Amino acid sequence: LSIRVNLFLKKDGKLIAQAVLKDHKRFEIPEIREQVRQLYRQVVSKLPYDGLILSRQGNRVTINLGKSDGIKKGQSLTAVQIISATRHPKFNFLLSTEKEIIGQLKVLKVDDTLSFAAIISEKERNAVQKLAKISGVQQVVYGEPDSLEPGGGKDSGVTGRADAPVSFGQNPREWVPVAPPSFGQVGIQLGLGTFTASISKNNQTRDGASQMYPNAILMGELWLNPNWIAKMELRQGIATTSNPDEESNASDANHLLSRYALGLGYNFLLRDDFWGPKIQVTAGYFNYRDSVAESERLTTTVSGMQIGVNGTFPLTDEKIWFIGGGLNVFLSGTARDFRLFAERKVAENMRAVGGVEFSAYQSAKGGADLVQRHTILSGGINYMF
Repeated sequence: LSIRVNLFLKKDGKLIAQAVLKDHKRFEIPEIREQVRQLYRQVVSKLPYDGLILSRQGNRVTINLGKSDGIKKGQSLTAVQIISATRHPKFNFLLSTEKEIIGQLKVLKVDDTLSFAAIISEKERNAVQKLAKISGVQQVVYGEPDSLEPGGGKDSGVTGRADAPVSFGQNPREWVPVAPPSFGQVGIQLGLGTFTASISKNNQTRDGASQMYPNAILMGELWLNPNWIAKMELRQGIATTSNPDEESNASDANHLLSRYALGLGYNFLLRDDFWGPKIQVTAGYFNYRDSVAESERLTTTVSGMQIGVNGTFPLTDEKIWFIGGGLNVFLSGTARDFRLFAERKVAENMRAVGGVEFSAYQSAKGGADLVQRHTILSGGINYMF
């Protein structure tokens, strides 16, 4: 069982806090209700304040917190004003806030869901008003210090216990979770492919083929926002075929293959989740070149604008395995490629990727028609940042 609780800001409809439960093994209704309550408490705890002031009369205020929230008679509370908030650049949830203390309160009476307090001090007269934020319901406790050293001294905390060397090893360090990638990705793939070059003239066609040739692929993406991305791709390969150009004296033809593409893409998110299923539409500039030293007539260049559509779909809610495919078409109709791929998440910032691609290019030169076809099987690593 997986549950996700999202809290959205009514003003702009953007996500502000989130709590997730994954792979829960129990399905009883009471247990599910309890898990949902805990997730709700987690989401609320991520807000930069605990409660609100509902009204003020003189120096007396009413607060929307009570016994059920842990409020006690005689407790001191702090009224704060949020000056600024830093949100995640892609997913919008809160990362940090800056607050200013505008007053101090003392609780005089407590009901189940409400409490009544007196303003002890405030930044300036009438600074604490209706809808002012309340903080400090649960105070941060650090324990009794036994040293003037930062952190409470050498023997403070769990690292000062007698079994610490066995439990934590030598020089233990705090584990910090890796932030999810939000700016883009770069990748490299190596592959092997088959290649066929055909030349047709006067209704006669001659073929040259390479059953296996190496190639390398470099790619990069810049995620401008969850929908818009900028893309680039560079490919290089070397193939040797029999020479299909009868006007050339060489028996073999050495092909230096290169291809690059630059473009923009737009993501249609099917679940309002950047890592979920999505359809991507792309458009940009494309250039393909096959340089053949043995035959100038075989040297081929295809360039211009292309459009494409790609799809990526996670196989499970854990988003470990992904499958997808894509089709790119040259606007003049002289080039096209189709690919299928699979990805596996190996770390928070890294995915292993592999796939197969079929592509074809057509051109005319020296009174002859040239057709080139590729089938490439490749694999590599994408690093996201």
